[in-house]
Amino acid sequence: CGIEFMCSVFSIDGLMAVDPFVKRHKIASSECQWRQLVGEALHTDKEVIVSTGGLGMCEVDDLYDFYGDDVVFLNCACNYPSRLVDYNWSQVYIEESDRWGVSDHTPFGVASLIGCALGAEVFEVHFDALDVGIETPDSAVSMNGMELKDYAHTIAHMYRPYAVGGDDAYYRHRRRLKATQPITTGTRLEIGKNCGWYRSITRADKKPIFPKAVNPCCGIVTGK
Repeated sequence: CGIEFMCSVFSIDGLMAVDPFVKRHKIASSECQWRQLVGEALHTDKEVIVSTGGLGMCEVDDLYDFYGDDVVFLNCACNYPSRLVDYNWSQVYIEESDRWGVSDHTPFGVASLIGCALGAEVFEVHFDALDVGIETPDSAVSMNGMELKDYAHTIAHMYRPYAVGGDDAYYRHRRRLKATQPITTGTRLEIGKNCGWYRSITRADKKPIFPKAVNPCCGIVTGK
């Protein structure tokens, strides 16, 4: 059916047990500060996804300082169901991480929509595969099959602005990096000084890039 098997792990023994059967590892919020477990997951050379529910901004900052972009962090709230204000929209996720996501415990996947607008790329929701009405601790936030289908469709289309309006809208709403002053090979580009982000107006801009792809503090040294 094209669905990849994945499993959260809560111990090193559990990690070793599921490792042969998964392409990536998920660490739950309850274990996110257990550095030995996260370290062992990283040693498998597979993608490691870590939820950060219950952590304050300083604690999230500390985790990012320690692991950097070796780990995909999920913005998470531990209560079921969650409110948007329960989430820690830390700058670590939005401005520093190369890739981050949302573990969504809000009704109707509202947190995912906010995360999508802010640049999240990984989304986790609860899904009732049996859909037989059995009450579980996460029933309040679990989707049925139709709800999951609608959710996935919505997230996919939020990354496709060209879905409405055709290809013209796709090019019109992307931005590209343009020089605002003459530059030569080796010039250090600085946003707001000698370059800026401008909308891609023509179809010649075949590969427009997102502003989040460049850290303006570091700059880019031009090539040829």
